[in-house]
Amino acid sequence: MNRAEHTLKRFWGYEDFRPGQEKMVNAILEGRDVLAVMPTGAGKSVCYQLPALMLPGVTIVISPLISLMVDQVRALNAAGIHAAYINSALSEHQIALALEYASQGRYDLVYVAPERLFHPEFMTFAVTTEISLIAVDEAHCISQWGQDFRPSYLRIRDFANSLPRRPVVAAFTATATRRVREDIAKNLQLREPRLLVTGFDRPNLFFAVGHPENKLAWLVEDLTRHKEESAIIYCSTRKKVEEVYEALRQEGISVGRYHAGMEPEERAKSQEDFITDRVQMIVATNAFGMGIDKPDVRRVIHYNMPQSMENYYQEAGRAGRDGEEAEAILLADAQDYVIARYLLEHKEYPEGMSDADILMAQDQDRERLRAMEGYTRTTGCLRSYILRYFGEKPSGDCGKCSSCRHIFYENEDQALAERVADFGTKERKKGGRYKSGRDFAGMDWEDLTRYAADFDDFEGAGNQGELAGRGRKGSDWDISREVSRRGAYGYLARGKAYGPAPGGDGLSREDQKLLDQLDHMRKKIARENGVAPYMICNLRTLKEICRRKPGNQEEMLQIPGMTKAKYENFGWRFQEMVM
Repeated sequence: MNRAEHTLKRFWGYEDFRPGQEKMVNAILEGRDVLAVMPTGAGKSVCYQLPALMLPGVTIVISPLISLMVDQVRALNAAGIHAAYINSALSEHQIALALEYASQGRYDLVYVAPERLFHPEFMTFAVTTEISLIAVDEAHCISQWGQDFRPSYLRIRDFANSLPRRPVVAAFTATATRRVREDIAKNLQLREPRLLVTGFDRPNLFFAVGHPENKLAWLVEDLTRHKEESAIIYCSTRKKVEEVYEALRQEGISVGRYHAGMEPEERAKSQEDFITDRVQMIVATNAFGMGIDKPDVRRVIHYNMPQSMENYYQEAGRAGRDGEEAEAILLADAQDYVIARYLLEHKEYPEGMSDADILMAQDQDRERLRAMEGYTRTTGCLRSYILRYFGEKPSGDCGKCSSCRHIFYENEDQALAERVADFGTKERKKGGRYKSGRDFAGMDWEDLTRYAADFDDFEGAGNQGELAGRGRKGSDWDISREVSRRGAYGYLARGKAYGPAPGGDGLSREDQKLLDQLDHMRKKIARENGVAPYMICNLRTLKEICRRKPGNQEEMLQIPGMTKAKYENFGWRFQEMVM
């Protein structure tokens, strides 16, 4: 075991690196600049946090959001790593004390916003302290072609060059097209950077697109059935956040809300309640998107369509960061397209951009919106659509999205007709007896169900009359297509489930009961220490405890994610429950 692997085991409890992590860690330790594009949940943070422990001096982490700084510093401190953040939420005395401790070598990492870099007190600290590494999180913010451009990020290169010795600069992002990657490298003045693009695929995510006739009713019913799961519901406007929040709250669902119209203290409390599981769900605008570090989010639902694939994938990526199965669901209707175009037309671009740059940015934004609209309307594999957008060549249909599984829930007449028409057109080309696409024009929902029910190999529940009689309002029938050697056939499939069935953990009924007990203990320990449950350990660690049933400290330390410090603090309590 080399030094990097030993450090990984000591502080994170893992024997092996995730794909791409070791490559980036070694490049930084060799003194090379790096640019890494890794999907959310791939472990980007470890790529700079681990070198920070092995390099002399201090690592400066530049982060765009206070909430992200707070979460990461808490998690690091819980793991026994000395870190601090400096932001506007601290008093002048607290900032001065943090900088003093950092200059004395008492902190390995210091998190700051880009706007603070040239504050006099911070510059005094920076030029008198050994800084070995500058890590730029959410690096796409430096590109005017990125979805979250922040002009303050452009000052990072000047800060790095102003230091007595320019440190290694490491840039990380989850979403960056080739154009954005080139912009990041140019604007940060990276020196022959080691580039890593691990791929954008998130195999543990199930992607779904739906067109419910009544979004709110669908959402209330869906979340009621999943009220024990952690979920984020994204809305396009503050007004819609309030509407959805109130509807869910009245249904007795444990929910909070988050948008820029709330007071800062209120937003902070909402986020804290969600992170620490005091509420299971949160309804938010995209102000809640970047930097939310809660690994056990099982569902991300977009109540409205975002304005770009970058935004969508960044937000959808908040689900399943712990590697467990999770779902990313997008609900779309005609109003979403109108709202998205309106917001785009009234978008304010950063000061300092020339008229020519603004026109180019507007063209780029319109391009992004068209791609986003295409995602909501495609009948092809959703995962393949995403990968192609980010410049990857998919290996084929994923078999793990609503399109591949032929799941179309509560579709509007138009969306339903398009899919049936698509099937009919293909059959006509094969010389089949089924209708052509144009034959469906003006056909209402009841007629479509009658037609689908009349297919030779109909496999739905109930008879044709029952299906037609119930109509759209009382049911949520799905229309699907199947292709076999003797030709395609359509059928109606009843049921509200659209995502993957939970399970696959290989746990017995007794082990599942033990897992519930361990999770209850994890939450109790988290409350006692004033931290989020995931900072104690993740769900995967608890599952491994259930499987292996460690009988002593040595066996417990072999559990992935369990370190000596964690065992001494609380791991022994898990062991007692097992024994």
